Amino acid sequence: MKFSSIILALFLLLLPGLVRGNNYEAGVELQLGIIPLFNVNDGTYTKGEPAPGVTVYAERSLFNRFFLGAEMGFMWIRSINADKPRFIMNPMVRLRLPVPLYKQLTMHLIAGFGGTVWTEDKKTDMGLGVDLSDTRGGFSLRIGLGFSCPLNGKTALWLHGGYFATNTVGDGVPVVMDTLV
Repeated sequence: MKFSSIILALFLLLLPGLVRGNNYEAGVELQLGIIPLFNVNDGTYTKGEPAPGVTVYAERSLFNRFFLGAEMGFMWIRSINADKPRFIMNPMVRLRLPVPLYKQLTMHLIAGFGGTVWTEDKKTDMGLGVDLSDTRGGFSLRIGLGFSCPLNGKTALWLHGGYFATNTVGDGVPVVMDTLV
């Protein structure tokens, strides 16, 4: 967990620099990955258990239309054969397009792309037929559609869903996990 602590500390140190200015938004999202599916290089598919997660984000308005920022996602993933969940981190660049619908109701199109780190975990067997105990890196992608409605001047209620995928490569064996969030 030492590596994950370093990544989290770096993100938190950079956060004030990202949100400096008048046109920014920051927040925390709680997620649940439903219907996760793991795919190992040889085409072996394994179902997963629901994957809880949290994402911290900060973004700045561009041209009074788009929001561009960064997010750090934390998720606990588990195949149906695993003995316990595995912790992963997903630092991403994020783009959001808000579309006003009716009065204060807004639809948001969200896309994120970045890295992924499956932290070292010698005690967890993912049950996928390959050794995933070492730290592994790769790429992650998130796309979604959401709705928001302000509760007061600084807080809004959000509801959104979408698709999340993480790809990790190590020891010459790529593993992909994708899920609806």
